[in-house]
Amino acid sequence: MMDLKNSETEYLLAVLRAAVKGEKAGAPPQEMDWQAFFELSKRQEVYSMIAQSIDFQYLPPDIARQLNDYAKSELVRLIAMQNELHSIEDELAENGIKYMLLKGAVIRNYYPKQSMRQMSDIDILYDPAKREILVALMKRRGYELMTYGENSDDFTKKPFYTFEFHRELFKDQYGFYPDFSFVWRNAECSGSNGFAYRMRAEDLYLHHIAHMYKHGILGGFGVRFLADTYLIVSKEQNTWNREYIDQKLAEFSLSDFEEQVRRISFSILEGKALSDADARFFHDKIGFGVYGNQRVAMELAFNKFKEEKGRKSFLSYVYYRLFPGLDFMRIVYPVLNSRPYLLWFYYLVRLFTKSGRSIKKAKSELKTVKDISKEQKNQNNRGKENCP
Repeated sequence: MMDLKNSETEYLLAVLRAAVKGEKAGAPPQEMDWQAFFELSKRQEVYSMIAQSIDFQYLPPDIARQLNDYAKSELVRLIAMQNELHSIEDELAENGIKYMLLKGAVIRNYYPKQSMRQMSDIDILYDPAKREILVALMKRRGYELMTYGENSDDFTKKPFYTFEFHRELFKDQYGFYPDFSFVWRNAECSGSNGFAYRMRAEDLYLHHIAHMYKHGILGGFGVRFLADTYLIVSKEQNTWNREYIDQKLAEFSLSDFEEQVRRISFSILEGKALSDADARFFHDKIGFGVYGNQRVAMELAFNKFKEEKGRKSFLSYVYYRLFPGLDFMRIVYPVLNSRPYLLWFYYLVRLFTKSGRSIKKAKSELKTVKDISKEQKNQNNRGKENCP
């Protein structure tokens, strides 16, 4: 966890300040736990920025080697992913599928060097009417449909290729479900293939803020989001339509969130002190890394299930996760719109086509939720014991 008062966090932030300006960081404090510093940069997924902005003469040889190896591996992956993206874009155009790049695939252009901006995958918004064609296209390229949800499909291929194709930008997350259909209306056709679109700069920022907020209610987000915010605003604020942005933020009830995130981003990356409220926000939403405090997110999901379904047992939650409702299954398997009687067949298809990674993730989630369920029962029992 990032503690704003320890040497490792202080120096990490100092290096990031240099990175967003394309500069080299100064000397570190004398008292440094370099292994903790390295682990912190991995957890926040900023080691590519660190590796390109820190002077390796300051690092112990083993840490310098680890950081260099991680950064080189990330660069190799970035180049390979970029080449793969170009090939996929050609096939999307050949099949008449409109698309636009999202998130890090666009935001990396705001960095002094594209290679500074790490990405676990490449996100693409596309025409959902062409979903069956897209799935067939990706499978022909050797991809496995790893996960499929209400608004997106994730495809993976060894050794490290991951593409997330979005039909919509958001699904309902605890009542947060902003309608971003307007991005297609505002987008400009880009490139020569006639099917690639570029999101308007204001819409890119709005999506970035809404995406960050979604991560926040699911457990938090990392300091990399702050670097993204700082760089986008610094580049665009003098040219974009701020009135339009403010109007949309108000529609999404994100005005206060955006103001606080923007303020914290500039404070952190320009070396200014945080207020007590902003420091608490940093600790709760940013300090746990890119994926936040996942235990908090799982507890929220379990509590929402109990509230909506009126069932409190852990086994009921397991059943719900294994066998989601027909509405969800229709989105993943459109054939169920005309043949709902095949629901149980497609439950089996869903179970037996899960990848090893998905199964491992599911087991981890269920173990955590089981622990949460036990703790909640114990708390309830203690509360009953204390009643007169």
